[in-house]
Amino acid sequence: MVHRAKIAAAFVLFSCGGPATPESHPLPVPATTASVQAKRKPSEALARHVAERAKVFAYADLEGLFATQLGRGLAPILVKLAGNDLAPCIESLIAGGKEVLYSSGSADPIVAVRFDPAKMSPSACRLTVAEPGVGIFGNTSDHANPIPAALTLDADEYAHAHFIDAPDGPEVAHVALVTTGELFALHAFAAHLPEERARMIASTFEQKRTTFPSMMQDASADERDAVARLLHFATLRQNKGRLDFAVDLHETPPEQARDVGTIAALMVAGVHKYLLESKEAEARNTVPAIARSIAAWWEREELSPSLKTPLVKKKLQSFPPIPPTVPRGTKYQPSEKEWATWSVIKFEMDQPIYYQYEVRAAKDGESAEVIARGDLNGDGKTSSFVITIKVKKDKDRTLEISPIVETDPDE
Repeated sequence: MVHRAKIAAAFVLFSCGGPATPESHPLPVPATTASVQAKRKPSEALARHVAERAKVFAYADLEGLFATQLGRGLAPILVKLAGNDLAPCIESLIAGGKEVLYSSGSADPIVAVRFDPAKMSPSACRLTVAEPGVGIFGNTSDHANPIPAALTLDADEYAHAHFIDAPDGPEVAHVALVTTGELFALHAFAAHLPEERARMIASTFEQKRTTFPSMMQDASADERDAVARLLHFATLRQNKGRLDFAVDLHETPPEQARDVGTIAALMVAGVHKYLLESKEAEARNTVPAIARSIAAWWEREELSPSLKTPLVKKKLQSFPPIPPTVPRGTKYQPSEKEWATWSVIKFEMDQPIYYQYEVRAAKDGESAEVIARGDLNGDGKTSSFVITIKVKKDKDRTLEISPIVETDPDE
């Protein structure tokens, strides 16, 4: 499922995955075209494959984009960003992709790609061929849904993204990408925001635009310079509950490719880090929750059923690992039967999990470890999140719970 999401993002953003450095791949060189002056919209072949009740759309003229000077300069950068697993897909899109339409609604997203069969291999991107020259990623059912007029590309525009509150509802956000021989532009707006929220965003942008590059401690000097140039040319205007954002880089195509490629790399790394941290939050929240459940169980057992005679706690208990093996880059759906083995402490999880959980008690029952083990990138090396619980040597035999200790959390 993670790989499916990566490929979908690759179609929409033209890059995906972590900042891994792949092997060298020869890149096709699209023919140069003049500045595009005609309006373009998704073809009928793509319009037949739109998610039901779609609220998010993205459309790109791949053939036109990669025929521009900026597109040719970006091509090797995008292949590098894609990493070894997705590089063949990105190369194939550059060589023979004509247009791509992404839509997401009440069910799984759908990505529809029109391509030149002589130049692009649909299998490289795991596409299901719906008809000659059209490949689908996602639900392959053939149904027509309205295509928003806002996806129509004007002269020198190569990609649009469109967001609505509900099917047939008003547009709440829009993004457009423009490139010419002397200009790269990204124009966007967000509407129907609470006015106070919009005002705060605009104010924060103005406060941070000059100081943000210096705050990027992990970035190189070139990366900080690229962000500084981007922010220098960026504007954000607020009008009640609407925000209008624009970046107009007046640079030569090689300079555009340099700066846009650097920003893309930073964005990919940032998204990668955010996704990791969101998954790691599962372990950081669950391990303490298990420890609290053990503490509650320990306290419940301190009194006899008559609630008068204190009982002596003999020992902490072990609970078997769930799942039996560490998930490798995937989620695992535990069953009620598995959690029944933990019923003593009244702990269970009904959602799919990225981590294996276990409670391992010492033989004397005077201590125990609550452990989460993960392998988010599926490379076989595991991370661990551990809380140690000890029985105090005092009259009340209360529990001492340590802070969580993390080892290789990004694994």
